Amino acid sequence: MSPDDKQRKTVDKALEESWWRHLFVFRGNNLSKRILFYILLCSTCFAFIVTLLQLAWDYRQGVHLIENRINQIEVSYLSPLSASLWDINSEQVEVLVEGIMKLPDMQYVQVMERFENRKMEVFSKGIRASDYDFEREFDLVYKDEIIGSLFVAASLTQVYQQLWQKAMIILVSQFIKTLLVSV
Repeated sequence: MSPDDKQRKTVDKALEESWWRHLFVFRGNNLSKRILFYILLCSTCFAFIVTLLQLAWDYRQGVHLIENRINQIEVSYLSPLSASLWDINSEQVEVLVEGIMKLPDMQYVQVMERFENRKMEVFSKGIRASDYDFEREFDLVYKDEIIGSLFVAASLTQVYQQLWQKAMIILVSQFIKTLLVSV
């Protein structure tokens, strides 16, 4: 007998003696083992489906929160930014842009001034990219005249990180619960 055959026999014997093998190998009419196997299989599938539904719900909530923040920017920041840009108050523009960047998920903010048919950057903050998860541009209007624009961009990075952490917690807890109930 070759050394490989001896090693294979040792591994086969160890598998035969393990309780997992006895649990999942259906010899004869051991109905209780089959029922336990199917209960574990169904519980795992159900836990996986529920986890996916929960994560989809959380993703939608994360996207909705980002959209609400962008709408909040429109309501809360456009008027003061327009007035500051009109008054050429660059310090106030910078403070307002810093405030926008402190909102969760904000990735990039840029204030542009319009002069005749040209746009000139007044202030920007954040990470400039070629593509963003969310982006929106607002006209800055002062006394019915468009004097510039505000560009805001947001990222889904934090939403994805939170979803990943939640998925791991849910799956591990469901696995432990299923294992404890089955034993």
